[in-house]
Amino acid sequence: MFERAPMALSCDPDLVGRWLPLPAEGQQDTPLGPDDYADVQPGCRALLSDAASGQSPRFNALGFRDGGHRYLAFGRQDLDSLFRAMPEPPHSADLAPEAVFLTRYRIQDDVLEVALPNLVQVLGEMADLTVAADPAQPTVRMFEGTPDQLLALLRQHPDLFDDFDRAAKVLRMRRAPAADADAP
Repeated sequence: MFERAPMALSCDPDLVGRWLPLPAEGQQDTPLGPDDYADVQPGCRALLSDAASGQSPRFNALGFRDGGHRYLAFGRQDLDSLFRAMPEPPHSADLAPEAVFLTRYRIQDDVLEVALPNLVQVLGEMADLTVAADPAQPTVRMFEGTPDQLLALLRQHPDLFDDFDRAAKVLRMRRAPAADADAP
């Protein structure tokens, strides 16, 4: 988690549309099945349809760009919505209202790739970074600092996120054709 977003959040119009999961190469358990989809509306209000669970959480797909990198920032309410169906969902009530969970993403042609934080790298870097453990949630680590300090952290440590070239670690989706995007 980041104590706050490093930059002002906005809607990336390139995200608007329906996204269908692609099979993950080298990974048996993908988070989304063939009947699932993500639907991002103008303004970046999004719905994730999970056919297996019957859940359709809604969240904000807001983020920011820095140089050639794009980031999504999920706030407390977004995380609560996305993880509500988990057997033991994380409890975000104790997080600061401005705290965010960041992912990095890219769009190439009609393929959206979302890279999560690289936990091995993050844990290895923790001695060098300003990170605090939350006493109420000992598994949560928080990168602390001003927006400028957090942005500098992202610039200095691009390896805090999984590599897009390692497809097994990256959620991949393709943009649905216009006819599919109109379906419920």
